[in-house]
Amino acid sequence: MKIKILCFFILLICFRLSKAQEISLPFRNFGTDEGLSSSDVYEIIKDKKGYLWLATDNGLSRFDGIHFKNYYTEDGLASNSLTALGFINDTLYVSCYRKGIQRMINGIFDKNIHFNLDRISFIRTANSSIYMFKQTTSDMGMSAVYINSEIVKGGNVLYSSNKSTKRDYFELNSNFSEIFRNGKFYRKLPKALHKEYLFGIDESSDGRLFIGSSGKYFIVNRDGSFKTVTSPEISTLKKIDIILNDHKNRVWYRDLYGKAFVEINGKSILINKLLNIDEGVAIRNIFLDESNNNIWIATGGKGIFCFYNDYLENYSFSKNGISNKISALGFDFQNKLLFGTQEGFYSQSDNKIEKISNQNKWLVGQKIHIFDNTIFLDYGYNTLGHFIDETVWNNKKIINSFSPIVKIIKNNKTYYFNRNYFVFEKSKKNWVQSNDLPLKKEMLNRRSVFTYLHRNDTTFVGSNKGFYFLIWSKDKNEVKEVIPYNNSDVLSSSIIEIKADDRGRIYVLSEKGLAILNNNKIEFEGNNYLGCDIIGVNSIAFDNQNRIWLGTKRGLLVFEKQRVYLFNDKNGLNSSEINALAYDKINNQIWVGTNDGLSKININDFLNVKILPPKLKILGVSNIFGENHLIKQENTFPFDENYLKFHLSAGDFESPETIQFQYSLDGNGWAKTDSTLILPAVSFGKHTIYFRVKNDNSGWSENQNMTFEIEPPFYLNWFFWLVMSLFFIGLIYFILNQNRRKQLRKMQLKRQILDLKQQSMASMMNPHFIFNALNSIQYYINSNNLVLVNEYLSKFGKLIRMNLESSFNNSISLKSELTFLELYLSLEKLRFNDKFEYIINVSSELNVEKILLPPMFIQPFIENALIHGILPSERKGEIILTINQKENFILEIIIEDNGIGFEASSKLKKETHTSRSMEIIKQRIESMNDENKVNLIIFEENLAKGKTGSKVIINIKNLKVE
Repeated sequence: MKIKILCFFILLICFRLSKAQEISLPFRNFGTDEGLSSSDVYEIIKDKKGYLWLATDNGLSRFDGIHFKNYYTEDGLASNSLTALGFINDTLYVSCYRKGIQRMINGIFDKNIHFNLDRISFIRTANSSIYMFKQTTSDMGMSAVYINSEIVKGGNVLYSSNKSTKRDYFELNSNFSEIFRNGKFYRKLPKALHKEYLFGIDESSDGRLFIGSSGKYFIVNRDGSFKTVTSPEISTLKKIDIILNDHKNRVWYRDLYGKAFVEINGKSILINKLLNIDEGVAIRNIFLDESNNNIWIATGGKGIFCFYNDYLENYSFSKNGISNKISALGFDFQNKLLFGTQEGFYSQSDNKIEKISNQNKWLVGQKIHIFDNTIFLDYGYNTLGHFIDETVWNNKKIINSFSPIVKIIKNNKTYYFNRNYFVFEKSKKNWVQSNDLPLKKEMLNRRSVFTYLHRNDTTFVGSNKGFYFLIWSKDKNEVKEVIPYNNSDVLSSSIIEIKADDRGRIYVLSEKGLAILNNNKIEFEGNNYLGCDIIGVNSIAFDNQNRIWLGTKRGLLVFEKQRVYLFNDKNGLNSSEINALAYDKINNQIWVGTNDGLSKININDFLNVKILPPKLKILGVSNIFGENHLIKQENTFPFDENYLKFHLSAGDFESPETIQFQYSLDGNGWAKTDSTLILPAVSFGKHTIYFRVKNDNSGWSENQNMTFEIEPPFYLNWFFWLVMSLFFIGLIYFILNQNRRKQLRKMQLKRQILDLKQQSMASMMNPHFIFNALNSIQYYINSNNLVLVNEYLSKFGKLIRMNLESSFNNSISLKSELTFLELYLSLEKLRFNDKFEYIINVSSELNVEKILLPPMFIQPFIENALIHGILPSERKGEIILTINQKENFILEIIIEDNGIGFEASSKLKKETHTSRSMEIIKQRIESMNDENKVNLIIFEENLAKGKTGSKVIINIKNLKVE
């Protein structure tokens, strides 16, 4: 009876689920939405440059990991319906449905059709020979071998595996006892297999042969021994014509009718199920890319799929009614994986999962701690209000709690305290609250404790208000709370996790980042570790090489020797939101709990993968008109085609979303771009552009560069500028010459007008002067002073004659001007009864006969000095005329008098009085000075000591020297 009760109790605690968790492998799907020519694909192969080539029922596709380039009948294909592909060096052989074989050489299709056989299903190329065969309704396939366009022989085909490095041709002899490889004897078959129908074949790296049959396959060793493999799933297959053995010893196989499986850990899994596609979708081909161990699947109607990163496996529990949100991970003492979900805790082993029940039915598994032969499970939801209980599972004690707990041993008695500092101890069979430990609830100080780590006599505590210590005395009778890191942003914020590595360092995760403590001193703190942003970190694990694995809300980070790797939903994980991590020491694996299931990373397999940068290719350049230019040794573009698009490619089939391109134009630093770089206005001249590429987990690739030149526009050509310079010089010369002529004509016209005015004025002697002169003559006549009358009349007549003569000329000599002035002054002196004296000083350097002046040029100034300066004065007047030769042919004329001066004279003048002759002379001087750039006429008071009067200084340039 007791045994039955115990069994019932165990069954109550450990409720086992009959279903196993569903395994999945990371994969990507590419279809017509991504650019594939058709979703119905028959074959996949890879060339030496890293391109994938796909035969579809609607054309040929080339794939570089990012872009598809498609070829159709308009590009030269004989038919858009293709069934098989094969390469010999750089020549692609394409099987066109019902049209035969067509060649593609350097991207151009040969118009000739070769080997016009119907429905070629497979092409293999080896030793410069082409091996082709087709599937038939019979139990064996027939082949044809072609060398130099001639059929050599036909045979019984073993459809060889489709691998990137091994595309050999296998056939059987007539009695099915020997295998030939590429036309040569290869190996004998065990006698037991001579009567079997054999279809597909593959050779593993250790020399084993995997041979597909009907409802089974055989593994043949080098020594002739063999193993027959079958299962309920395999038995449903009729003709296994494709079979592959990969580097992880997984076997991939499919039959003639498109049904396919993969064997993982001895279990056959339908490939359609792994791809989440309907079972009725035909698997047309399976291709192994041995450069990165990717498995490519060609389907009928769903495009192509790539299983990548084979060091990674994913697990889902949704079909078992278990939440896929994994919140806690750990291993028990038998190395079984434990994980927490929204429904509690589970254990996984032997492809089975079972629930770990608790009598209080607590939910939401949050944390797992294992030490001292005890499993500690922390729950996040408690319906009954209990804080702690104890159960037994797999003969191990489990402590269930509603919050993080810490175990303390005092006087050989075990105590536990939780996030509220409540202490529990075992009393008979139950756990009860105890006051034996010196913990007070007041120590909580309104903090919520999220995590503990207890080492020696120190408990490291993480709360919503930061990180602190509880330091215990050896007898556990005293405990001291220490908060040493108030100045740390990381350690004073909300704490998420506390863990220690094998070297004794303490790692503290908080909402502000990561802190590393070594002997309680901060060795590192921040939100950027080794150049990587770690905001949102919430879990941490260490492997046997002390690598740090950090789980964040944006993926899993791995830090190894100053290098950082990133895992997320773009390169294989179920989800980028990581909630928990656990390290399996025995198998060297990292388990990752995400928001969408579990993932397992085999560290050995991961480290064996050489993560190389994607292969960068510069595909071409197009201009604003969409015209494509192939990359050449020299690339030259017209100046009006400086809007350039550079088309790039990077062969990354594992994580194309994480590819990052950068470019540098003429070495001016690196800038981000995508696979199409647009340079909208490239300056003319020679340029070199550099490109590089990387993904999340690789370094930068080697730089690829391209040199090109933008021709200068015609208006920047030296010949154009020479012509334009000559044109503008001529134009400027023409404009200046026209302006000069215009100004000259204006000056000439102005001078002519002034000359005419001056001639007119010169022809009309001052009427007052003439009238007064005649009065003086009359006076002398009445006085019977005939001598003076004769002298006066003689001088007056000569003056009138000179005035009339000069009025017809634009210029007279300085000598004539001086003679005129002598006559004028002598008459005025005679008329005014010797009221004044005059002196005329002419520099001996002057040639008065060759210097030309306008007629009556000086007389108005003399007259002005006499009439307005001397006559109003009460003293005897004096007029001094001085003419000098200055530098640069400047003629200086100075008229001085000792009259009343300009200021007093201006007061005596009538406001309406103007001297027309003086005004004309001024304009004449201004005109002359405008031409010759000489200072204008200067009027100034005579400021010599003891003197009064005025001075007029005239500077003119004498250019009329004969």
